[in-house]
Amino acid sequence: GVEFNSKIDYHTHNDHKKIEHLLDLSFGTGRKGKSAYALRKGQVAVPELALAAKQNDELVGSIQFWPLGLSLTEGAVAPPGVLLLGPLAVHPEQQNMGIGQALIDEGLQRASALNYAAAILVGDPAYYCKFGFDHKCVAGLTLAAEADQKRVQGRELTPGSLSELRGEIISFPEDSDQNLKK
Repeated sequence: GVEFNSKIDYHTHNDHKKIEHLLDLSFGTGRKGKSAYALRKGQVAVPELALAAKQNDELVGSIQFWPLGLSLTEGAVAPPGVLLLGPLAVHPEQQNMGIGQALIDEGLQRASALNYAAAILVGDPAYYCKFGFDHKCVAGLTLAAEADQKRVQGRELTPGSLSELRGEIISFPEDSDQNLKK
């Protein structure tokens, strides 16, 4: 692999347009119709987990994490602090250089340090399995807007936090603090 020599830092106000452009490059302009966008509608990304990878001060990658809601079948208790990972984007000319991996690793380390319990994403299983995400740990959770449930994957930051959960993945309830970290 190529040595990853960019630095990872928080998103800044000046990055906003560049990040939108990067997301358009990576996912196309129809990206806002995807199921994960519906979950993020009206939400604010967790600022401590909005990370940008820069090489020579040029934005080459971006990752964000969002609060996520779980509507569980009776009896099950949602772990506090479940995050929605995404979008993760790396500039097309900088792919396969470890930038995505560095952003995921750094984001999950910071999430864990902030006492988040788990991360869920909608994405390509062949790519995300390399980072410890899989469908098995969220097999009891359904994302109604996603046609292919195998693309819904999770990774526990606190062991056992997702296991045995049954129910729906929903937008973070704005009037609720039940999913905020303790």
